[in-house]
Amino acid sequence: VALINEFLNSNDLIIDNISKLYVNQGPGSFAGIRNSLAVVKGIYVAKKLIIIVSVLAISVNLIEI
Repeated sequence: VALINEFLNSNDLIIDNISKLYVNQGPGSFAGIRNSLAVVKGIYVAKKLIIIVSVLAISVNLIEI
């Protein structure tokens, strides 16, 4: 949570202004991917944001689908 807050603050973002979360499924270790998805799921539960899971999310520069 601290890293998320640091990222938001350093980019002048507020969680309430975010409507979608993009998640890339890899490559990476199983534990790392699982932890990342757990954080995104927690944010979804708290804020009811749209989650887009894609292996291409990063490679297409986060273009809205």
